[in-house]
Amino acid sequence: MVHSLKPIATKNTLVEEGSDYVHAATSENTRLAYQSDIQHFLSCGHTLPTTPESIEHYLRTCADHYNPRTLIRRLTALRQWHKLKSVSDPTQSPLVLKTMRGIARLHGRPKKQAMALRLKDLDQLISYLKESPSLKNTRDRALLLVGFFGAFRRSELVSLRWE
Repeated sequence: MVHSLKPIATKNTLVEEGSDYVHAATSENTRLAYQSDIQHFLSCGHTLPTTPESIEHYLRTCADHYNPRTLIRRLTALRQWHKLKSVSDPTQSPLVLKTMRGIARLHGRPKKQAMALRLKDLDQLISYLKESPSLKNTRDRALLLVGFFGAFRRSELVSLRWE
């Protein structure tokens, strides 16, 4: 058996190959959200890499306009940016953490939790879809049943691939 050898990897090819895995580690929607969050931070006049004082200023100016959960997600985007660039992470400084804790205390709202789908409701949905058989209704029934009994999130159902 003859094996063909790959050419010796250079630093650039190792970085390119590794970046495929780094890219795959985060969902497309998360990457888009982080990109938007970083863009918002920059559009407010801040630079990257940044400092705890700059982030604290950003949080103070945004606190009255955005939900604390949005600000937490933006901090996560900044944290990820700093980690990927291997520079010190200012989002974990005591100044930033205390500022965010204060914002959450003053502006926080309880998370709206959607009611769970009950078995009785699922049964009604399945019965309704059976009334007019079609390929679409069969697909919808399958998605409802798999989603319910597998306890899948919407995003997980959408990403299912059938072979």
